[in-house]
Formats: sequence, C-alpha cells, structure tokens
Amino acid sequence: MIEQLRGEGEIAESKSRIKLPIHSRPRQPADSLSWADAAESFRRLRRLALNVLRKDKTLKVGLKTKAKACSWDDQYLLNILTQ
Repeated sequence: MIEQLRGEGEIAESKSRIKLPIHSRPRQPADSLSWADAAESFRRLRRLALNVLRKDKTLKVGLKTKAKACSWDDQYLLNILTQ
C-alpha cells in the first residue's frame, strides 16, 4: 500500500505542502517588563489619580463623579492636571 502511495506521489506532495515560518518572532529579553510590573505601575498611577481627585475642592461631589466630570469637561480636567 505504501508503495502505491509513493508511486502516485501523494506522500511527497503532502510533505511539500507543510509551510514553516521563515522568520519567527524574536524573544523578549529576560529583563523585559513583566505583567506583574505593569500591573503594579498601573496600580500606582490609579492611586495617584485618585489622590489628586481627593485633594480637589472645586466640586462638592464624590470621586466617581469627579472622574466622570474630568471626561465631560476639558476645562475641569485641565484644572485637575495643573494642580
């Protein structure tokens, strides 16, 4: 049976259809930023933003509303960022 397949060239054709990538993606260096480092950095940035909103006394509303107000009003966002 194998001889019949080889005679018809099916095995040779199936092997020639296998595509291997010419270039593989290079690996990141060992000291690259890990997910844990990125999560900690984001946590610190979020904490900093909440502290800035807590210090703001122009609006007498909660933190959630102050954060929404920053997205609604560009002037308020500029006021928060320049404090």
